[in-house]
Amino acid sequence: MKKLSMPSFGCYSYSKKYVAFLSLFFFTSFCFANSIAEHEMEPIRLDNYTQIKDALDAGLRVSLLIRLARCTVAGDTRKGPAIIGGAKIKSFIIPDDKFIAFTDSHETLDAKSNPIEELILYKINPDGGVMVRSAFALPGSNQAQTRGEYNCAINDSIEFTTY
Repeated sequence: MKKLSMPSFGCYSYSKKYVAFLSLFFFTSFCFANSIAEHEMEPIRLDNYTQIKDALDAGLRVSLLIRLARCTVAGDTRKGPAIIGGAKIKSFIIPDDKFIAFTDSHETLDAKSNPIEELILYKINPDGGVMVRSAFALPGSNQAQTRGEYNCAINDSIEFTTY
């Protein structure tokens, strides 16, 4: 049988103990780095208007998860449709600290597989209420048609998180 020798690179050769130490060091470093990365990505729940505003003001990334079936149709007591959605706040406006407004838009297909652009307006009020208005526009159109308007509540039908 041929005797195995330790690896050497050019004029460098390493002892078994040194190679074992390096292996353990890199493995431990990798595990530690992964635990830090996972911890940094753990979402932090934003429970009210002030926390959402402060996170946006600090330049943090804020995401939302909405359950329309827990919202009510605007001007009515009926529940919204059984739709769950999510978005990231990319841009926003806070006029005189009266509310936080932002939109989300994306391309999708209607029931007949025709392309449309869906537009959603969110308006967060200091009392924790969130107005959500959904509309759609046909490609090339400069007019949107409203699909529905819903009244939601922070931590009930809509959750905000940052990380």
